Amino acid sequence: MTLSKIQKFREYLKLSRIPAAGSAWLLISIGALAQGGTAVSWHHLLYLFPPAVMTYVLALVMNEYIDVDVDRESKSLATKPLVARTVTMREAVWICWLSGIFALIYIFALWGWAAALWYTVSVGMGAMYNLNSKKHYWVDYFEGVWAAMVCMLGGMTITSSSPWELRPLVYVLSFMWLMRLAIVNSIGGGMKDLENDQAVRAKTLPTWFGVKMEGKRIIYTASWWAYEGVTEGAFVAAIVLPVCLGYYAFKELQIAVIGLFMFGWLITLRGITPRIWERDSIKKNALVHEILSFAIMVAMVIGVAGWQKPVAILAIPILWFIVFARIAYGKSLPTV
Repeated sequence: MTLSKIQKFREYLKLSRIPAAGSAWLLISIGALAQGGTAVSWHHLLYLFPPAVMTYVLALVMNEYIDVDVDRESKSLATKPLVARTVTMREAVWICWLSGIFALIYIFALWGWAAALWYTVSVGMGAMYNLNSKKHYWVDYFEGVWAAMVCMLGGMTITSSSPWELRPLVYVLSFMWLMRLAIVNSIGGGMKDLENDQAVRAKTLPTWFGVKMEGKRIIYTASWWAYEGVTEGAFVAAIVLPVCLGYYAFKELQIAVIGLFMFGWLITLRGITPRIWERDSIKKNALVHEILSFAIMVAMVIGVAGWQKPVAILAIPILWFIVFARIAYGKSLPTV
């Protein structure tokens, strides 16, 4: 089948999951705001956008490339660009190389060799995740480490120093990014792909803990619930403990906003681990849960950065998602 230029463009957007690329800008911008506070300029935040998007494209296209054989086993994933062969494997490789090289040169030119080296190591951690995803257990945490390193990179673009000379808030948020990715990948992703992963005997954390499907009904184990409780608890503890230990303080309204987002965050967790498996429902709940995770971390920098910039770095990726999801998929909440 020959695609028009517009159709081909949409397939590239789907392959790289461009609608969600704004989340990578949010990730690195939070690190910058946590380090620099109100001194961070709008220009600086905009400078962070190109390498963040290119890094996201590199990571997601690499993941699609490596998982293509597993994805072809699932009928529900038949419309993915590499599965449907609307984008070739060679094109995917070129996208990865060009995105990675652009981001590396850009970071080196603006922030020097230390930031470029840190970025390179972070990409290596992301590659370790992509190369070993569903082939070895516990590799979800490699992507979590990648996210934590990118958050710290945001702080490094402010200080132009080593990653070991940052504010405590940067390290706390980096840990929260690590745990967020663990929750999104091992819990959200594990539940979303459970049917296909069980069929191909993929090595994911749900299968490690003995979670399985009987028909459409999901059978959970006590060890799985314990794991979910520990990961969720670690995320919540990262919010509360540093304040209790006096590393920094939250303002009263800030506490109310974080509490509101936390309430929604906990509710959507239940939608990610339902009793009856339904991929589209789990994916939509996971998306809302991810946005609330972002919102919580953004709210945590309000105390040092004010309201305007944190609200902007949360709102712009959401608007970006709505616009590009409509362009790529024809709807605002794609399910593939």
